[in-house]
Amino acid sequence: MRYQALSLILAVILTVGAVRVQPTAASNRFVFERADCPFETAPGDNVECGYVTVPENHADPTGAQIRLAVAVLRTSSPSPSRDAVIYLDGGPGGETLVNYGPSLGEYFGGFTAARDVVIFDQRGTGFSTPSLDCPELQTLTLEYLDDNLPDDKRNNLSNEAAFACRDRIVSEGVNLEHFNTIQNAADVDAIRQALGYDQFNLYGISYGTRLALTVMRDFPAGVRTAIIDSAVPLQADFNRDFADNTNRVFDLLFESCAADPNCDAAYPNLKEVALETARQLDENPQMMPTIYGSETLDDLLDGDYFFTILFQSLYATSLIPYLPEIIYQVSEGDYSLLGWIAGFFLDDTFSEGMNYTFNCNEEYPFTDMDAALASYNQFAPEYAPYISSDGYVVENDLLNFCELWGAGTAPASENEAVVSDIPTLLMAGEFDPVTPPRYTQWVGETLSNSLYVEFPGAGHGPSLDGGCPTNIALSFVEVGTTDILTSCVAQMPKVPFDVPLVSVPMMQMEMPEIGVSALVPATWGTDGLGYFERFAGEIPFMGYRVPSDGLEGYFDRIIRANYGYTELPAPMESVTAPSGTWTVYDIVGQNIYAYFAFTEINGQAYVIAVGGSSEEERAIMYEQAFLPAIQSFAVMS
Repeated sequence: MRYQALSLILAVILTVGAVRVQPTAASNRFVFERADCPFETAPGDNVECGYVTVPENHADPTGAQIRLAVAVLRTSSPSPSRDAVIYLDGGPGGETLVNYGPSLGEYFGGFTAARDVVIFDQRGTGFSTPSLDCPELQTLTLEYLDDNLPDDKRNNLSNEAAFACRDRIVSEGVNLEHFNTIQNAADVDAIRQALGYDQFNLYGISYGTRLALTVMRDFPAGVRTAIIDSAVPLQADFNRDFADNTNRVFDLLFESCAADPNCDAAYPNLKEVALETARQLDENPQMMPTIYGSETLDDLLDGDYFFTILFQSLYATSLIPYLPEIIYQVSEGDYSLLGWIAGFFLDDTFSEGMNYTFNCNEEYPFTDMDAALASYNQFAPEYAPYISSDGYVVENDLLNFCELWGAGTAPASENEAVVSDIPTLLMAGEFDPVTPPRYTQWVGETLSNSLYVEFPGAGHGPSLDGGCPTNIALSFVEVGTTDILTSCVAQMPKVPFDVPLVSVPMMQMEMPEIGVSALVPATWGTDGLGYFERFAGEIPFMGYRVPSDGLEGYFDRIIRANYGYTELPAPMESVTAPSGTWTVYDIVGQNIYAYFAFTEINGQAYVIAVGGSSEEERAIMYEQAFLPAIQSFAVMS
């Protein structure tokens, strides 16, 4: 069990006053005070930063105040819309400006054709003040990273650090009862007023969806549309559902691999291997090198931690294809890839104090504790031995921890479904481990003007994955209604599990777009312009190119830029083919092992390239794809 297990298990990236906050007559009192951005902005991003000051308790405008750190990515339109997109982060506790500010255009630039995009650090997080961050917990985690402490001792140390943080925060005058979603929603509307927008298009992921739903309920006039991605229903009991959700997603992973002939052949009996590996790690924990910043730390790996990392990895769509390989690596004593992933989860851009406060105020009062504890053996008996310490967290931390934390109790409305007719796009990822698709469907039952879309092979927050999910989100905000096309979902593949390359079936293909005919991989995807990938965006690859700037120009644009070469190395060999003599170069860089072949026919340069992620993969590409491609190459007349 890890020190931050409470936040990881109960509300990881899920991502109050006694009464609901209502708009006040002094609705024009909020001001956007411009300031330098507290992060480095990307070239080309037109970003304005500043602060909006709001009451700690919106029902008491003259009481203690909070400064919310805000950043606005300005639209390129000469006549901007009077509404803007506001991104509502997960957690609660995510530090939005640190995580998204330096790449605002990359994440949200698609929305800026007609409107601004607003991000902000929610109360208690990031650059907003006061902060509910708990560095005491991060210090503890790093200090005991390589120690095999019993669960009860770890739990006691974690509680001591958490309450040291809580005492420090309260001594600074913070009233934890006002750090909740009701007040957070009032902050969102205050930011809208301060920036002068008529309405917001709410864009929430995980806990940000719960915040979006609360804004829709409490401030509907200020909302044009809402994107609910990976929904957190107000009425859900996350503690009761944790074991059921865990069982669902792990069974889905193992069954998906078993149903894929290539994955099943490469990683047979994946579920049994994972469970046996966890059992052995519990009996004999191993030291795992974990990269944290510029350091490599010794990190003790037991069965609980192994399953925790796998669970967290299911959040990221890009990691899911590699999980079978990782499980087998660990079973064979190779912890390199798992340790690399674990380093990301040690990152401390998260406000633990805000997360605890939310849980104790809005989740704990509505938790069926008996059902939560029983659920481990009821819903996940096979996995229970490796998540059993999480049950210890539920039993001890929630029953005792929240009684002492002092966050108050949310009103009953915070456990009731939100009813709204605001146009809403509901998005869910098939492999989402913590907010499963049924949660998003559940939210839609009381949203009469909503559209539900589920994305195959996707994890948590699929709208940020690019491609089809992102395009649907962009289209929805542009149109402003649920009358949008979602046909691209049917074209999305199942999880492209990463399996060792064994063979490359080839077929002859004419490529009129580049004027070439040759053998190409028969089952790989293509851009239609002579480039082929086994999996989209991944290696191995094969490419045919016809550079208009010749060998020198191609070298500068591709090999020098992408592989780190300052000059072309000596040729590896020459290959004679019906089309002429090809000069072959051995090119390695950026963890890509490639061969490039060049020739010139009637004054025009031609290139054939293959690449793999290892020497072994490249060797297969050389024999089965590269040489056959050279021998079959022909210029179309």
